[in-house]
Amino acid sequence: AAPAAQSKVAPPFTPEQEAQHRNWFQASVLSGAGPLYDDGVLQIATKLEVKGYVGKLSLFYRNIHSTPANNISATLNDAVGLVRITESGAIPSSLAPGAQASQVFQFECVKPAAPGPSLSLSYENGGLGNRNESIRVPIAVTTFNEQLNLNGADFGSRWGKLTGPGQEAVEVFYPSAPIKA
Repeated sequence: AAPAAQSKVAPPFTPEQEAQHRNWFQASVLSGAGPLYDDGVLQIATKLEVKGYVGKLSLFYRNIHSTPANNISATLNDAVGLVRITESGAIPSSLAPGAQASQVFQFECVKPAAPGPSLSLSYENGGLGNRNESIRVPIAVTTFNEQLNLNGADFGSRWGKLTGPGQEAVEVFYPSAPIKA
């Protein structure tokens, strides 16, 4: 019997590409929009809109390679249960060279948790090979924080009303990396 043909696997990212992806992720968390991912075939940019505990994450895909990206699968996963996710627009299974597509996710914060969701991306490209990636998306527990401006008297009044069971909760989060100011 002839041996089974093996699929070509895309090359791993360089340290420079990994650093660029980290920088884009951090910038997207702060600004709510911008580039997130580029592997030489697919580019992904984000736009995040949040109001209170609900939001919308739009992902914009573009094939920048000279060959098509096929069998594309992109799923938002939340292993820790930070958000409830609803997909309201799936990405097409194939993107021709130069083609663009978008994918929209609605989400609702369910509980404080870290880390946030990630995008599971896989596709086939005849030029560079198959790619399977887990990409952090700019949704974190702090995404749902809203500024509240109170003077001292208003703060004291609200703080004083926090009495009784269920009115106060404390959870401590430890960052996996140093927080830069």
